[in-house]
Amino acid sequence: MLSAMITGKPISFSGLAKVIKAAFWRGTLRNSACELYEADDDVTAEWEVPIPIADGITLRAHIFKPKSLVEKGEKVPVIMCAHPYNNNICLPLNGKKNCAGMESGVESQWSAPQQYHLIPQAGKPRFSKLTSWEAPDPAFWVKNGYAVVNLNLPGFGGSEGDSSCFHPSQSKAYYEAIEWAGEQDWCTGSVGLNGVSFLAITQYHVSVCRHYGGPPKALKCISPWEALSCMRRDLMGTNGIDDLGFGAFWWNTEVLPAITGLDMKKKDELFRKTMRARPADWTSHEDADEIFANINVGLGPKDFEKMSTPMLLCLSFSDHGMHTQGSSRCWRNSTNLKERWLYTHRTGKWDSYYSDEVHEMTLKFMDHYLKGKDNGWEKTPPVRLEVRSAKDVIHEVRYEQAFPLPDTQYIKLFPTTAGMLKEGSSGGDTGEKTYSGSGGSLRFTYTFAEPTETTGYFKTVLEAEARDGSPDMCVFVNVFKLDKKGENVPFYGSVGSRIDGVTRGIMRASFRALDLVQETAL
Repeated sequence: MLSAMITGKPISFSGLAKVIKAAFWRGTLRNSACELYEADDDVTAEWEVPIPIADGITLRAHIFKPKSLVEKGEKVPVIMCAHPYNNNICLPLNGKKNCAGMESGVESQWSAPQQYHLIPQAGKPRFSKLTSWEAPDPAFWVKNGYAVVNLNLPGFGGSEGDSSCFHPSQSKAYYEAIEWAGEQDWCTGSVGLNGVSFLAITQYHVSVCRHYGGPPKALKCISPWEALSCMRRDLMGTNGIDDLGFGAFWWNTEVLPAITGLDMKKKDELFRKTMRARPADWTSHEDADEIFANINVGLGPKDFEKMSTPMLLCLSFSDHGMHTQGSSRCWRNSTNLKERWLYTHRTGKWDSYYSDEVHEMTLKFMDHYLKGKDNGWEKTPPVRLEVRSAKDVIHEVRYEQAFPLPDTQYIKLFPTTAGMLKEGSSGGDTGEKTYSGSGGSLRFTYTFAEPTETTGYFKTVLEAEARDGSPDMCVFVNVFKLDKKGENVPFYGSVGSRIDGVTRGIMRASFRALDLVQETAL
């Protein structure tokens, strides 16, 4: 059975205190929800490597290389990532740098990124102790003949320059750092990008770098693993509704500690400028775009149409309200890019990203474009589709030629006053149903007559009215799967949720006008 619920009460994160409390009861405050392993002795690390860029500032990066190949004078391609996080999180807790080729013999306790203590996983992702937050695992890539460059963007983690988030200056700096990496005497001149979330967002922006009018010449391919494509539309003000917590949680736990060279007052100013452009300030699409123009860079359809760098993109079905929407927008609008592949899943983002399957698939992709291997990658079907019948039950994994699926059968379902969804070409019975906007909801149910796969995009059209004199209203629509007993069948959701529904949508009524360019509501 399919159940759709409509409510007027926002679903929000309940604050850092409750996150910590939940982590305490799970036992992850002490024991992180990940597994760390020792890197191979062939991995050599260079910490805080200076990378000069055109603005006269110096960025800092950790660089990992295969010692045996470099000593032979062999050049290697680069796997690279860039972010505002503190990449020193992969250093020992006692602050002493201890890695193969660096201060051998120092006894240290290595630290897992703090997010693995706070956010539950579907399983227990496994990566080496050299891996910083949402970054490619240097141990995996080095053993397969690559160097890894883990870059802190300007103003973060020891890199010089002005701190900013989603600003054009970041993609400019990333562009120049990629070119620097490609010109090193140990590099073949080929660079591929990899990483999750913010580390995927930076891939979008540098591959269509507005400052330079295109990608760096050293950049051969990208693999953005779940990413926003527009801060306003995907997170902070989706369809006119404020984000009620994640922005502050993300900023204070991941970004703020990594800011370089700003006092607390200026850090607070940066937070307000970056994260607090409220939907209440917008009266039109033009107003919103102008407010965000120099704060949070958003990519539109025309930007994605310009993509020319081969891409392996991850679109997660378990990250609604975070990355699902932005990844989908990238895929829908990058149709001019012929060399592109889509990987879908419905598990935790880090469980998927660090899995053996994804590692091997991404390696084959990178080997093809960075090493020129004739490994059959070009014959890989464009879409890897994962279909789940429940949170931990994979019904089928298959490969398709396109997404959405060309043979999808779209059906219209109309709500009835009896609380059902009725199939047909026009509306069902006449009448109305009401609920309290302070916490009430409406539920409509549809029962399938035969086994059915629901894959693709849902669309909801509602006629609604606020009866209490309110000048506006917010509507939250959630779709759930019910079993034969009418019990909810949970799926994995965003930020570690284990009880998510099938999909959801949100809308502030006064923002219902469509932006025909962006194909979204205001």
